[in-house]
Amino acid sequence: MGFTKIIKTFGIAFSMIFIFQGCDNSLDVSADWKEIAVVYGLLNPTDEENFIRINKAYLSPDGNAVELAGVSDSLYFDSLDVKVVEFQNGTERRVFTLDRINGNDIGLPKDSGLFANDVNYLYRLTAQLKESDLSNTYAYQLLIVNKFSGKIITARFDMIGRMDLLSPLKPFNPILDIPSDAGRSLVFKYREGRFAKMYDAKMRFFYDELDINDTTQVRRYFVDWQLFTGKETVSLRGYDENIVIVSSSLFYENLLSKIPVNNQVKRKGVSLSLHFYGGGEHLYTYIQVNKPSLGIVQKKPEFTNISPGLGVFSARYINRIENIRIDENTTKYLVESEKMKPLGFSY
Repeated sequence: MGFTKIIKTFGIAFSMIFIFQGCDNSLDVSADWKEIAVVYGLLNPTDEENFIRINKAYLSPDGNAVELAGVSDSLYFDSLDVKVVEFQNGTERRVFTLDRINGNDIGLPKDSGLFANDVNYLYRLTAQLKESDLSNTYAYQLLIVNKFSGKIITARFDMIGRMDLLSPLKPFNPILDIPSDAGRSLVFKYREGRFAKMYDAKMRFFYDELDINDTTQVRRYFVDWQLFTGKETVSLRGYDENIVIVSSSLFYENLLSKIPVNNQVKRKGVSLSLHFYGGGEHLYTYIQVNKPSLGIVQKKPEFTNISPGLGVFSARYINRIENIRIDENTTKYLVESEKMKPLGFSY
């Protein structure tokens, strides 16, 4: 599923990973002109800032849509009032007004390509959002008002709650042994968060690299290992236990494929971190609908929870477990095994 790529694409932490799949939203060129908003937002209660992208779909009077795509004014609305309303157990609690900012100015540049990227307008939410739990359900409603046309666009979702990792780590002893033997596995057992529909997970391996010709030059790098993607939850109620079993030898295969052989450096494993990405029901449906078609019938149903409009407004929740120590057996295999020696790890 890889919705962490979606997160990266939108510059919100932005995984699992998560790229939005392109969809064929065809428009009837003979129909009357309509104002169509295209909205993407994934709100995360563990982020200090959240961002929502709001663009407009358009038709070129002369049919030259490619030329229009290169003009920023064709992609953005001139004047929008954007708010997010917070509900606790069905009762309105807070209303947040979002600021329009240029992502290019804050380290969130828009990718180059067919569409103009001289600006990257996003709507920023800086309030600390609430997560749902057994006692409280928090919902968030998007309210967009076009000041010129008076048109109102809305979307709403229930916020995800926290998931808890039950194994293989112990809360007071964050150390991980990654067996190298074929047939051995890592068992990830976790308690699901409320309203989560799916999970992605990855492991990040940090290592230092020392230049053997200049021992003062030490650089830190990391390699990501995707543990699983699109793992569906037992239910939306949360607090169910789920298990994913991953072949542990794939950890070493991942290092061999991603770390280049370099005889001029020595390397040392430093630590590990685990990242779990929970996705809401609307995001799950959006991804499922926009998966590539493998059959003869290519026409697919369209999903959006933007009313009226296109796109998705949903929840995500990122759990990060940092500074996990590397077990002695794992370190020994990295340094002493013939298989891993080309990477130059040392004690």
